[in-house]
Amino acid sequence: GAVKVGPELPRHNVMLDRRTVPAGITATTATTSTLGDRRFAPLVGERFDLIVSNPPYVAAGDPHLERDGLPFEPALALTDGVPGGDGMACVAHLVNQAAAHLRPGGVLRIEHGYDQAVKTRTLLCDAGFVDVASWCDPAGIERVTGGALAPNGAAS
Repeated sequence: GAVKVGPELPRHNVMLDRRTVPAGITATTATTSTLGDRRFAPLVGERFDLIVSNPPYVAAGDPHLERDGLPFEPALALTDGVPGGDGMACVAHLVNQAAAHLRPGGVLRIEHGYDQAVKTRTLLCDAGFVDVASWCDPAGIERVTGGALAPNGAAS
């Protein structure tokens, strides 16, 4: 599904981790940059009010990759590819790099796996984010976690 953030954030600088812009985002409601390759290098010096990301988070070798239509998806879109890893490498990279690209008080939201909310909250807290929380999907499973950069722009 699409993430609809533009109407709620008029005239804010929003970065979405997508190759296409979701419904509800227009040039009149937000300035949008895409982060299709999941690297911050092209964004040196840019600051955002909101970063929303759906990074690859499935552990390489996870049996879910072989069912439910996932075999037809590119592996790069689903897993970080770390053999024996827990699927958190891209999430950790995003958390570790986000503070350098958020304005003071800026918000980071990350979609993650059904069993990764606690790890994601820990990463955010360890990186100095505040107001860290997780939100449930319609099935009641924590699937999005986020936090805010302190209003003074500090993150440890």
